Amino acid sequence: MRRPVRVDFVLVDAININDPTRVRFAFGINEAIVPVAFDYRCASALEDVPVRLFPVEAANEASVWLTLSGLFLYEYGSDVLEKRRRVVEAGENCSALIGELAHQRDIYHSDCGLGLGTCEVLPSVPFRRFATRRIRIDVPLDGEGSLVAEDAKSLQNIKQTYPDALASASARLLVLLLTAAVVFVRGSQNATSSRWLLTNVIDTLRCRHAYSDDITPQNAISRYHTSDIVTDAVISVAAWGSRLVVLVFAAPFLTADGQDVTLALQILGVSCSFVHFFLRYCLDINWRRDAPITTLGGPMSVIDVTSAVLMLFADAPLLGSDGEKFASIGRLLIGLLISLSVGTRICFSAAMVATMAVSATNGNRKDLTCHKTTLVAATTLWLAQAVATSGSLALLFVNPAAVALARSQTGSTSVIKYAIYLGLVCTSLPTFTKVSLRVYQHECKEL
Repeated sequence: MRRPVRVDFVLVDAININDPTRVRFAFGINEAIVPVAFDYRCASALEDVPVRLFPVEAANEASVWLTLSGLFLYEYGSDVLEKRRRVVEAGENCSALIGELAHQRDIYHSDCGLGLGTCEVLPSVPFRRFATRRIRIDVPLDGEGSLVAEDAKSLQNIKQTYPDALASASARLLVLLLTAAVVFVRGSQNATSSRWLLTNVIDTLRCRHAYSDDITPQNAISRYHTSDIVTDAVISVAAWGSRLVVLVFAAPFLTADGQDVTLALQILGVSCSFVHFFLRYCLDINWRRDAPITTLGGPMSVIDVTSAVLMLFADAPLLGSDGEKFASIGRLLIGLLISLSVGTRICFSAAMVATMAVSATNGNRKDLTCHKTTLVAATTLWLAQAVATSGSLALLFVNPAAVALARSQTGSTSVIKYAIYLGLVCTSLPTFTKVSLRVYQHECKEL
């Protein structure tokens, strides 16, 4: 069993190492307890030697702390770079006792000896070692303190290796390409347009055109091809699958970051999309006159892909101070897309399906109670999807953006988040006006 080593951590960056502002901590040299660069082989070398805690020079790691002659090694992030860190952090005496660091120790002394920087003599623990952990430092009056560190999964994305960062960027690119494809294909289909769907609902209610009493299954002219139905199914399944996969991978980080409500809303949204897709393709309809893409308010694929992208850019911790990161800008852009496309689509679809549900048993259709139940269920799914989408947008974009803006403000800042959310709602108003105007003009021509 490895015995614990008593170490003096210098809590201030004092020039004089004998400065009395020091606190003693007892811990076992173990990576699971305190993530340091030295191990039990340095037990004798660390006796009565002060260890610098969070040295200021480590903030400029490449040129000052590690004294690297170039940036290639630092940007690539190989095992050699980690050994260089261990040499610097272990200190002069400790690094000499660790055999696998001998070569990097010689290179480090060559670099700092040539005037590229100052050779570090004392052992140290930079803040980078605690970047993915929650830490607590207790400093009592008698000077015998304690340091507690525990893993924080929500902070793991802050310090990523090159392969992890490349894999994350590739996953984002793949989902973004899928989102662009879904938006493009859906935009070219009249059956997924809010204007077309609203006009189609009015035609159904008024029993005109394809829904006229004179049209029977025998003389109806097919308005949809098999390719349209297959394309709709493939896009819907791909969009739903991407949302589900992203949710599975993001769930641990959302939970660790305190976003349990967001996780519950996303599970609700995924469930609604699946049930809605199942109902659309299980309805007993005349597939020559209607198709699954036009029933029950149309597909939810645009909602699925935008929600997947929003979760992809929800890098923990969400309430960070850097509002200029790519993830923050990505959440802003996808928030605007949700406001412009998803919000209006949900409102129109929920209203249209609810209208069909109310009139499902009117006149000669009073026996269609099962169909009315299906329409009521679809309306409920759209409303639940609205709650899931709106809540996720508020928690993953509006709230972090409000926190970032409020950091530099004085006084009451609680109104900022409501202003941001209201701004998103207002961006969708022109779409409501445009669709309503086009449908009104179409109805005037029908009179």
